[in-house]
Amino acid sequence: MQHRLREATGCSSPSPAVPRRPTSWATVTAANLLERLDLERPGLTHRPTADAGRRAGPSQFFTPIGVARFMASMLQVREPPETLRLLDPGGGSGVLTAATVAELCSRPEHSRPAALHATVWEIDARLAGDLDRTFEHCRAVCAKAEVDFRGERRQGNFILDAAARANGPDLLESERHPGFHAAIMNPPYRKLRSDSAERSRLGAAGIETSNLYSAFVWLALKLLA
Repeated sequence: MQHRLREATGCSSPSPAVPRRPTSWATVTAANLLERLDLERPGLTHRPTADAGRRAGPSQFFTPIGVARFMASMLQVREPPETLRLLDPGGGSGVLTAATVAELCSRPEHSRPAALHATVWEIDARLAGDLDRTFEHCRAVCAKAEVDFRGERRQGNFILDAAARANGPDLLESERHPGFHAAIMNPPYRKLRSDSAERSRLGAAGIETSNLYSAFVWLALKLLA
């Protein structure tokens, strides 16, 4: 009966909505950069890197693009330097770096740096390809805004790498690297075991903390110019 009624009235059952990409989707822009990343790697920007057992290690939960965009909007640069050096110490797939690129390239020309160099640490080698592709998109967006982009991926443990240099005059050797102008991060929330390599390295550098979050923040502050 329902079938005959639909035929008589010319009505049909509604079809499920099919998401449509924006007409400009073929071109990555500052406006769609984060959504492009989320579409290419569904859920990667906000899901754990692996199973529950794996999470007990790096404790990585990726930042949602809305949060990343809000964090980047808080970046204050009174007088943009010729080259803005950005630190992202827990890069993941690079969403926070991408959010910073989108934010800076959306600002008026006089508020943009001539160049943006991002140094991104990531401990999970499986994310290297995703991070490199994010760099490619960031480079394309920056080119449209006439900003030179360079992304440097550092594979390793940020805590161990940075704390190892904490006894020196500068964590990145001041004669080679003058420090960063800004840092953006969503540090992992995890206790540091008293017998862990991170706790030992931090202690040797005079840093006493029992959790990764505060260690990330302390070391990032030390790396700022």
